[in-house]
Amino acid sequence: MPPPLDGVGAAGVLMVGVIPRWIYKAAVRTLQLVLAAALFPVLRGCYLRVRHFGMTALASFGIRIEPSRRNTVPGLSPKSTVVRGRNQATRRPTLAATTGSQGADGPSQLFVLIHGLGGTPDDLRCLERNLTQRGGTDVLVHKPACNTLVRSFDGVPNGARRVADEIRAVVAEHRASLRRISLVGNSLGGIYARYAAALLFDEDSKTIAGLEPTTFLTTASPHLGVGPFGYLGMFPSPLQTVGAALIGESCSQLMLRDGWGNRRPLLAKMADPMNGKEGARGSGGGSGARDEADGLPFVDALASFERRCAYANAVNDFLVAFETASIDPDATRTMREKRSREASSPASANIIDAGGFGAAAGPTGSFPFPFTGAPRIADERDHIPTDPASRERSLFGSGSDAGDGLALQRKMAAGLQTLSWHHVDVEFPGYLPLAHNKICALQRDPVMEFLFKDGEFIVEHQAEYLLAWVREQ
Repeated sequence: MPPPLDGVGAAGVLMVGVIPRWIYKAAVRTLQLVLAAALFPVLRGCYLRVRHFGMTALASFGIRIEPSRRNTVPGLSPKSTVVRGRNQATRRPTLAATTGSQGADGPSQLFVLIHGLGGTPDDLRCLERNLTQRGGTDVLVHKPACNTLVRSFDGVPNGARRVADEIRAVVAEHRASLRRISLVGNSLGGIYARYAAALLFDEDSKTIAGLEPTTFLTTASPHLGVGPFGYLGMFPSPLQTVGAALIGESCSQLMLRDGWGNRRPLLAKMADPMNGKEGARGSGGGSGARDEADGLPFVDALASFERRCAYANAVNDFLVAFETASIDPDATRTMREKRSREASSPASANIIDAGGFGAAAGPTGSFPFPFTGAPRIADERDHIPTDPASRERSLFGSGSDAGDGLALQRKMAAGLQTLSWHHVDVEFPGYLPLAHNKICALQRDPVMEFLFKDGEFIVEHQAEYLLAWVREQ
């Protein structure tokens, strides 16, 4: 029997019974936005004061905060890091040095952790720590810093090329020992990873940067764009277009506003199984010069990985909605139907919470009222393509797909779903839409570590998934 609703949940049910659901949902999201906008400057001001006081106090005792570890690999951005896993005997991490010092006994598995829009490599510090502590010296973790902060706004192709260049440099430095590669992308980093994989993909050997592709994993990545879904979907289409153009090329591409004339948006090309293949409709069927993306085999590069996994926030993600992160335009409706079935049959629930990681918990009744409860993994499932032959034909029509509403997103989802995926749906209940930073346990500094530490058990889950294949080998 589901637990009784608290006061807020009961009020929510009464409100839904009186007013239409869409009005209730719009009011709830508006309230969340107002609270976030009101609290952000206050929290930031408190953070800056506490940080200044703490740094001053530590300095008075002669204690200096250790600067970020800098890499020793030529060709990388100054703040990029390349760290080898811990030696289980000494329990100390090892900064990767040169090929000569590693030799054939060096790390064999490369994990590349790519941050998102306006981010820094430290956004994925928690995952790096878990991989290096659990993976042993066989693991090498690379966090590119080539797209930090404002550099991530100049378009997906530019950022992905910088990431690909850094991966080539790391692989060249550790060529004697590296054998396998896994890519991990958070938010926009997942799109960077897909584009970079296509740049590094060798169609003859089916390798990425000359290494065997192992795992491709994304957390809260907008695979279908961000325009019509979630909070951003509340804004009128013209306002989205103007806002994307003002913010930068990356935002225009994420909102699918970069298609012009008879050409397709970049994300649509990246989801087409026939893109980059001879005789395929790479430019959207229109006239004009082809660009780099028209010739890249995005889906084939993604297919070269042994496994693909997508983590998605089912609720409270202000930037990347559940539908686009889980590669399913109907994900919210599907989740609601699943919860209805669970309410009538509690034994069928498949929920893992932070308090009992790895154990099943009963349904909480919080969806779609994401206010109370513990952070949890709401569902894990595998998508197996039913028609493998669909990868040999384009799923896009002959006309322009730009501005076609959800029809375009459905075609993009169908293209990506020609591959198998492991899906992990996560819930971070609460009154503020902070789940986007919690799913990666963002830890740039102590204050952010405190705010988003709820996601640490999700990051541990990600690390275990990434390392499982390595341990099997």
